[in-house]
Amino acid sequence: MQELGQQYPITHLLKIAGLARSTYYYQLGVLRAGDKDAELKAMIKAEFERHKGRYGYRRITAALRQLGKHVNHKAVQRLMGEMELKALSGERNADSSQAE
Repeated sequence: MQELGQQYPITHLLKIAGLARSTYYYQLGVLRAGDKDAELKAMIKAEFERHKGRYGYRRITAALRQLGKHVNHKAVQRLMGEMELKALSGERNADSSQAE
């Protein structure tokens, strides 16, 4: 759309595409804004990998706070869900107290 906008008026292109001007400029702004949580996502992923996938959102939040990054646990939970990071559950030890 932007390439054609250099040759033709945007209003004509939007009319042909059936889009409102407000929709076009809103989407243009969204594309230019980028990801506001990119830095936090990188930190979460680094901590998750450093602990070999064994930390859930609560422990990741605590680890980030120890690093000096003040972050809400709900934000960490939401971002981990978006990135599909889920903690591994530990293996249960066999009950060795009972004699066979």
